[in-house]
Amino acid sequence: MDKTEPEDVGELDEIPLTRESSLDLPKSDDENEESEIANQESENGSDLPPPEDQKMMVKVAMKTDDLVLGETRYIIPARWFTSWKGYAHFDDLKIYSRRATSPPPSIPNLSLCQQTTSSNDTPSLKVGLLDVFDYVTVNEEVWGLLEGWYGSDATFPRKTIKQSSHSTKLMVEVRTPYLFFYSFFLTGILFCC
Repeated sequence: MDKTEPEDVGELDEIPLTRESSLDLPKSDDENEESEIANQESENGSDLPPPEDQKMMVKVAMKTDDLVLGETRYIIPARWFTSWKGYAHFDDLKIYSRRATSPPPSIPNLSLCQQTTSSNDTPSLKVGLLDVFDYVTVNEEVWGLLEGWYGSDATFPRKTIKQSSHSTKLMVEVRTPYLFFYSFFLTGILFCC
């Protein structure tokens, strides 16, 4: 029996057979978005967790989101929070079906403030801000996560209080109450508003 040697297949030796060097197939939209996000995050030098991880960590932190008397809550602009929810696909609602491809900027809390007249003035919240429309409040754990990832230009911690001395309902004291005393010297009556 003659042993025959295999034919020379030199051309086949040059064809790569590994997955990495196979034909470049077009990426899906999800893969494109993920690679854009990863590229942008590496360009920014930030160490942001992926949006899915952010969503999971915030949802876990919000499980204990009931108001507790005396706890500290933090104010965040509602627009920013909605933007972050879209980026993290937080609510799985159709309004967020087109996920933002880039993370939101730092939390712009100063956008909720009145213009100050000098640099020494401490910022105060605008009058007439509406809960959920203009701002949202989050617990300390959620604030720590979001502020740690994105940073903020100001921090507005607020306490949870009773709505009234006779009520058991709780609310966040967004604006500290002010008492104005008016004195009318002509009548001798003191008014308090």
